[in-house]
Amino acid sequence: MKGIGDTKPEKDWPEDFSHENGMYYCRCVHCKELFIGYKRRVVCRECDMSKKPHMSNTNNPVDFPEQPAYDVVIDVLQKHHDILWDMSKNKEEWGIMDHIRLEQMQRLKLAIKVWKEYNNERTRDDS
Repeated sequence: MKGIGDTKPEKDWPEDFSHENGMYYCRCVHCKELFIGYKRRVVCRECDMSKKPHMSNTNNPVDFPEQPAYDVVIDVLQKHHDILWDMSKNKEEWGIMDHIRLEQMQRLKLAIKVWKEYNNERTRDDS
């Protein structure tokens, strides 16, 4: 029987380790094995990678969402950012939670950038 701390490296999420809550022992919902990662992860790295579609399999092409789906995601992220921005402009609504609001705005901007870059790459690859 394994003791606590006995994990397989291929199941761990090393990219989580540098984060504040990135070195928790978690149990994978698929394989039931322990792994180390962010405290809210429920799937080990090995199971996560095995469930993702692979581009190299030409007999089974991956179905990506159509272009409008990307636009919808970007639009929703932008609307959430704009709501937070509007709240920040009104000085009467400033309070103890402002640092959280500003952090959320930064994360939304990053998400928008990532989605746009991914969409641009996808569009370029389709050409």
